[in-house]
Amino acid sequence: MRPPRSIPQAWGFAEVAVFVSAYLAAVWLIAPRVAEAWAAISIVGLTTGAVVLIGWLSPTVLHGDPPALRGWGRVTPPQRGAARVAWPLYAALTAGGIAVTAVLALLIRGPEGIQHIAWDGLPWRLARYLVFAQIQAMMVFGFILTRLRTALGAFVVPGFGLQGLTCLLTASIFCSLHLPNWPLVGLTFAVGLVWAWAFYTYPSILLVGISHAVLGAATQVILGLSTRIGPFYAHPDQYVFRALIPGLTELIGGRF
Repeated sequence: MRPPRSIPQAWGFAEVAVFVSAYLAAVWLIAPRVAEAWAAISIVGLTTGAVVLIGWLSPTVLHGDPPALRGWGRVTPPQRGAARVAWPLYAALTAGGIAVTAVLALLIRGPEGIQHIAWDGLPWRLARYLVFAQIQAMMVFGFILTRLRTALGAFVVPGFGLQGLTCLLTASIFCSLHLPNWPLVGLTFAVGLVWAWAFYTYPSILLVGISHAVLGAATQVILGLSTRIGPFYAHPDQYVFRALIPGLTELIGGRF
């Protein structure tokens, strides 16, 4: 049985604002100085708080979201978010994304450039994305989209623009988290709209995360697109995580 809500659903706007503000502060202000003790402690504290907020406090305590809405937990057929029901849609979207990536590669790199694609880097990229894409799926779709969906539902009548407005706001926030990498901002806005629409209709953290992992790895390898964000985009030397985590440079490469 769904537990009673303890706060109005509209308060979800404030939860999203707090989370996004903390994320931006962590990326722009704290992460470049993570080698300092205060910054490292702050990162650990913010990460712990985000996990508690996204994984338990907001969906369970404050709003009582059922698994079929938030996209994780015990979601069984014939619910739309069940993997057995939703996988054809996500598979089709992922295949379409790969096709678009191939076309962009032809336009940007040309036939000769495609012949020099470093395919040997694809397994490493995919392995990394299979972890981080699930985390991003929880953040952007399981939390931000779900909170916007329920918060907007307090003001917008379902069926009269609720899905479109929710998806537009979610994609806008998603792409803004990738500033100032403008090529990546444009790409994440476009694909964010598609993923947001798919997740709204068939909520599945697992499947949207896998789709993100496959397309993210393919984009890096095929297009050679840098995925650095925040202050690291213009100043990769500030990316001190590479020095703190053994093997990280070998895993992600100097370019990314």
